[in-house]
Amino acid sequence: MTRLMLSSILCLSLCASSWAQSKGTKYALLIGVNKYDPTQLHNLSFAENDVKALAEVLVKKSGFSPKNVYVMTTASGARNLRLAPTTKNIRRMLAGLSRICDKEDTFAFAFSGHGAQFAKERESYLCPMDADLTNRKTLIHLKDEIYRRLERDCKAATKL
Repeated sequence: MTRLMLSSILCLSLCASSWAQSKGTKYALLIGVNKYDPTQLHNLSFAENDVKALAEVLVKKSGFSPKNVYVMTTASGARNLRLAPTTKNIRRMLAGLSRICDKEDTFAFAFSGHGAQFAKERESYLCPMDADLTNRKTLIHLKDEIYRRLERDCKAATKL
């Protein structure tokens, strides 16, 4: 398990009791990418396991219903193509979950996989399984597509 994901799991565990008592519905979108096009990025070993472990913490300790915890990995995508961690699927799931959250809800987002930042630029991107570093449309812009969407479209009181 990566140190960053372990830190996230510990943080969520500390929040567990307050989340378990909070009103509203709790939603989570957890994305783990181990396999990449080898001409673009090297494969990872633990990203998918990290988000599976995080899903377990959210369900067992934080009061999230398993039906509202969406895990997008290569393995889940093999069972249901809509859960493959592709650029299109991630954007679709994030948009859909952002829109259904109400003001008493909780929304958690986690990504375990490669990120990209280009030379002489400050912007950061998440790399889905179909990332092509020569085509930024295949990357998820952290600020514009994650932070701004959650700020603009997601009415959840608690966002992580």
